[in-house]
Amino acid sequence: MHPMKRFFSTYATTIFLLVLCCVGFVLRWPAVWFGLPYTPHPDEPYVINMVLRMLASGSLFPDSFDRPHLSVYPVWLAVWVQALRDPIPTELLLSSTDRITQVVMPFVVGRMTSIVMALVAIPLVAYHVRQKNLGRWAWFAAAWVCVLPFHVAQSAYIGPDGLVAVLTLATLILSWQYSKQPSALLWWAVAVTVGLAIGTKYNLAAIIIVPAVTQWELLRTRQWRALITALAVLLAGTIVGFFVTTPGLLVNAQQFVNDMNSQVSHYSRLDPGNAAWDWQLYVAFFWGEGWPFVATPLTLLGLALIVRSGTPLERAFIVFLLIELVFFLSRERHYMRNIMPLVIYAPIAMAVAGAWLTHRYGSFKPFPLILAAVLLIPIAIQSVQAHRIAERPYNRSAVDAVVSGTVRGAVPVCTLDVTNAAQTPSCAAASNKTDELSRWQQAGMQTLLVNRSQWPAYQVPDGLSLIQSFPNTTNGGNGEAFDLYTTDPHTALQVIGTPAQTSDGLRIEGVRIGLGATRERITPLYADTRLQPRTDAQQLHVNAYLTVTAPVTEPGWWIFVHIVDAQGAIVAQRISLPRDDLPIAAWQTDDLVVLRADVPLSAPLPPGAYTLSFGFYRPSDGARMVIDGGIDGAWQVGIAVGQ
Repeated sequence: MHPMKRFFSTYATTIFLLVLCCVGFVLRWPAVWFGLPYTPHPDEPYVINMVLRMLASGSLFPDSFDRPHLSVYPVWLAVWVQALRDPIPTELLLSSTDRITQVVMPFVVGRMTSIVMALVAIPLVAYHVRQKNLGRWAWFAAAWVCVLPFHVAQSAYIGPDGLVAVLTLATLILSWQYSKQPSALLWWAVAVTVGLAIGTKYNLAAIIIVPAVTQWELLRTRQWRALITALAVLLAGTIVGFFVTTPGLLVNAQQFVNDMNSQVSHYSRLDPGNAAWDWQLYVAFFWGEGWPFVATPLTLLGLALIVRSGTPLERAFIVFLLIELVFFLSRERHYMRNIMPLVIYAPIAMAVAGAWLTHRYGSFKPFPLILAAVLLIPIAIQSVQAHRIAERPYNRSAVDAVVSGTVRGAVPVCTLDVTNAAQTPSCAAASNKTDELSRWQQAGMQTLLVNRSQWPAYQVPDGLSLIQSFPNTTNGGNGEAFDLYTTDPHTALQVIGTPAQTSDGLRIEGVRIGLGATRERITPLYADTRLQPRTDAQQLHVNAYLTVTAPVTEPGWWIFVHIVDAQGAIVAQRISLPRDDLPIAAWQTDDLVVLRADVPLSAPLPPGAYTLSFGFYRPSDGARMVIDGGIDGAWQVGIAVGQ
């Protein structure tokens, strides 16, 4: 035989698996940058926030136990290594991410790490099919995992599910190997792997029954001492494997108990969109969401063949899958990613069924290739389509690009998209009621973003003009559908105080005020000079409204806000840049610029009369901007607390 031919004959499977891993990485690659700086998947910020807190504190222990920590530590290590080359500013380490992030790098590194770990499932599933002596059906099983849209999606975000697939397969493979060639070292490896699997998700604890079944012969022959020793080793190794992945439990047991109670409550909480035993969701998943028509019947055939003629180990694994399925079916909330063990075992069952059908209809030689093609081509097409969709601009980012080009200072209100509450300091959530929208219009709202995927029939009030529509993924976009509307922010504006022109291209229209706790973003507030006293007030909230009447010549102005009591004493003050996110140099003629000029209070304001003084000054020399009708460069309005 020619040396090259001998080489390919010997290493054909290895070469094929390497190619599949490369293809799998390419299919998952667009997800590395998907949506950023937005983080649409709710589980990703949970992991990254823990990683950032670990880096900020220098702690080696994550501080949350909603899930075990095996999937956290690889991401933490990857981000830590990347941060050595490109340090993350301390203030960003201490920031919290939800829906949008100020630190993109940890998400990129974390997603790449998750993809690489998840791709290990491709050779593992092939290895187990070869353990079962099913020949080149191992190639089919590996190709299935490579292109399955569900695995592509779940392995490309920062979470535990890619590792769930890997460690589920690893437990099965090692248990199988032990059942064929028992050894003390291999038994310890099995036990530790079970612990590692539980270290990805707590519910995988049921997988311990799979290796336990390998000791059936000791039970049958009543070798009690050997049986107890083997099970003790299994339990000890499991504990070691679990605590290696989640060592923080040893130092923060109370937090673990609290988080477990929270998780039990979450999955038991009634949800209008879900119900216990909602089996139709699962049928729909296995009959349409990324599964070609013949895949589910073929999987069921394979499972039936394994139950009929498989080993006790294989039957035990199917029992484990049933336990997982029944457990999650019985919950009030359903997430298909929780049944990853069943999904990752499906190609093995299909390989069993395919080999059986091939043996039964072996006279038709192209049959295996045709069957594999019928199964693989549809999901490969879906994954390629998903790859192309992920490369499109993300809809939220596209909306931001339009808003940044049209809205420079007024308030964009995300009334009908409540998740936007966490997106920008100048964007706050409100209800979907028209009266609430009117309040926002009175507070200087210029744009309204309507999430048409959530509120398709919402009637936009009069006076708003459509800027642009952003179609959903099905219709050529990427993400949910949005309509972006605009209006003249001066039209409905209601403020307190008398408008006054300044000497440098600005007209102070007035302010809206309120008392309350610290706020993180602009909110509507009130156009009323009378405030009710609050003993818990931490700030006097102030929205200051400016119209740009001409280009501002001095870009270095700062603002001051003084609260002066009836005796003329300054009781609270603020000195800051006008807008961190919108420098004066970006202000353009006719813009309505809204400033969040909240004044911190050292103590609640007692009832009485006060004067709010507002103005601009130059830090370099203390000079103040001249204001028509102002006193010493200060625009003033009287307010009252409790009067």
